[in-house]
Amino acid sequence: MVINTFHETLKEFYYPPIPEPEIVWNRFDKDLIKIKHGKWGFLINISATPKIPESALRRFYRALFRKMIAYYVVCPFDIDMATKILVNAVQASDEKIGKLATNLLIELVNIAYLSRIYRDDMIWFHKAIFRDLSGRKINDAEAIILILMEKILETQLIYKRGKSLINSKFFEISDALYRILYYGGILSKDTWPEKARKIAEIIRDIVLENPKRNFKKILDLASSAFLRDMSDISILLSSVRLSQETEAIDLDDIKSRIIRSAVKSDIDIVKVTPAIEAMGVFQKPKDIVRYWYRERARDKIRIELFHEKRKEHSIGIFPDTWQITDPIESLDVVLSLSSFPKMLPNITTKKWSESKTEIGIKSVSPPDLLMIIDSSGSMGYYTGWIKPKIDRKSLEHKVMKKLGLNYLIGSKFDIAVTAAFAAIEYALNRNAKVAVINFSGKGIVCDWTCDRKKAEDYVMIFQGDGTELPIKKISKLLLGSKKVLVILITDSEIYNERDAIDCLRKIRDDGHMLYIFHIEKERDSAFIRETEKIGNIIHVRNIESLIDIVIGQVKKHYLIT
Repeated sequence: MVINTFHETLKEFYYPPIPEPEIVWNRFDKDLIKIKHGKWGFLINISATPKIPESALRRFYRALFRKMIAYYVVCPFDIDMATKILVNAVQASDEKIGKLATNLLIELVNIAYLSRIYRDDMIWFHKAIFRDLSGRKINDAEAIILILMEKILETQLIYKRGKSLINSKFFEISDALYRILYYGGILSKDTWPEKARKIAEIIRDIVLENPKRNFKKILDLASSAFLRDMSDISILLSSVRLSQETEAIDLDDIKSRIIRSAVKSDIDIVKVTPAIEAMGVFQKPKDIVRYWYRERARDKIRIELFHEKRKEHSIGIFPDTWQITDPIESLDVVLSLSSFPKMLPNITTKKWSESKTEIGIKSVSPPDLLMIIDSSGSMGYYTGWIKPKIDRKSLEHKVMKKLGLNYLIGSKFDIAVTAAFAAIEYALNRNAKVAVINFSGKGIVCDWTCDRKKAEDYVMIFQGDGTELPIKKISKLLLGSKKVLVILITDSEIYNERDAIDCLRKIRDDGHMLYIFHIEKERDSAFIRETEKIGNIIHVRNIESLIDIVIGQVKKHYLIT
């Protein structure tokens, strides 16, 4: 009966590609609706069905499945909007309150939508859920939710006697939430992130006003009202099943979309990390940083999949008649006499002619990329040699530590990493190999690879020690290679500058394409003076422009514009 009702309900929504829910019986679980983690399909725990007459079960499950389908097609609608909603809610409060506020917004928006189409069924459905309220005092959290739902459904859910016992303050809170929801239109998607933020602020103030108030109790009451765990935001990923038609979910795409949507709300990854972690998609904090750098780089570049092509020709040589007007040196006497015993100009005189025939088109192979990145202590500074300061007791520092960031966003190294990610993006999109040398007190080498993740791991290492260019390791990597694109990003505080200059000169002399990006204010050093003679040294005075400048040079070797 349950599955048949699901398929009947799908028909009402014109059969969206929503997977069939899994039906389970678990009397130890009080939640009726759950999301299967990893696959993001629904579980319906029929043991948690409210006590209603058997004759009304089909009506109840039809209303329940409408609510479930609304998660896919109404709110949160897609993973991009879901991320924006959660980020705004968490930033306005904390992870726990933010998740509750996000779920509350989703539930109320969907109730408002469904009540416009199925008003009688929605009223009956919620009265069936709250039918036990008449015999007991209504809790504060219940009062706020019920008063708000009465306004949305335009019906009575609380008996008059119970309503008279509710503190007037909770009516005011419900009114405030109602105004937030309907300002600009409750179904206006663009307003949802801001509404989530304001809802989170109200919940935060309620909790702060009475520290003894048990947040878990509030959460449990909200979960009971909406038949699911309101701390679980897996519901945000339910729309993945609409965009991923196969069972094999493309996690890489999901992660990219989450990061892309999160940084649209706030470019600082440290600030949005709590919300991103709450979604439960990223297994390692380091991957959050990785995808963030990828999206920062991709935001700057446009991969155009043009291939430079050269025409291939075949040269044919054949005997031809030598004319009196032809150069005398082109006359072949032996060839002429071998064809006829007498040499008669324009008749028996011969020469060799060439024929050029086009035989096809051959693609030009793009160069492999060697990325050399300076991760010395000074690269962790802001430009102008300004040492960053951070409160080690702050939440920001705790998040940075969790992410493995031992340098600040906006530092020279941070911008250099983004530029390196952009260069790697270009190279790998043209099937070129990439190698990385991360140098500070020592050189850490990633050998030639087409593995993006491996190359990125080496780029993101911040050593924070001295600055010594690993000459031998560079030479070893380039040994036997032809026409490699070599990118060096540094602030030029190199200890072994004489050996470094000789190494860079040899790279150029060996026919490789060398670009040196110097990202500090001008300094009178032998390294700068000598590398300018080598050529292709680019002084970057505005650190923010480094990414665009690197892209401008790199794309010449991977694109036709």
